Amino acid sequence: MKSIILRYSLVALTITLLSVGCASTTVERSTGPSDEPSITMAPDTTDFAIAAEGMVKSLLAKGVFDKVQNSPAKLRVITLLNNTAEHFDVDLLTVKMREALTESGNVAIVLNPSIPVDFIMSGKIISQYARSGDVRRRTYTFQLTLTDPSGTVTWAKEVIVTKTKRS
Repeated sequence: MKSIILRYSLVALTITLLSVGCASTTVERSTGPSDEPSITMAPDTTDFAIAAEGMVKSLLAKGVFDKVQNSPAKLRVITLLNNTAEHFDVDLLTVKMREALTESGNVAIVLNPSIPVDFIMSGKIISQYARSGDVRRRTYTFQLTLTDPSGTVTWAKEVIVTKTKRS
């Protein structure tokens, strides 16, 4: 059953991204040679906070959770793939989103796979790298899709965080 839901969600995500397109938000973060050594080109907590905030604002503004018969809407986050070369825990994004969504009062996060839900969230994080002279640019694209149990896409969002560094 999990496998079928996962396939439907991934198919829905692919179809959404290829045919419908996503609303997109782009944020640029730049660093220079004099910046703190802790600033890296890899995603950090600020990048995840930016992405989570953009996703939650869009999702709540859409009002999709207001349309369920029994409030709060039950949501299961089934997968968030890290399709980047960096190793990081995707919970840095999903925990922030779960926190904000549950605090809204419109959503209850369901962790037990045997409990029926109103919505299923899935997505991925991808990155692209470019270099020109002493300028390096890393772009992280956070993509999420919300489907109902039938596999119908009810919301999709893409948040892009670009980090630029001069050597």
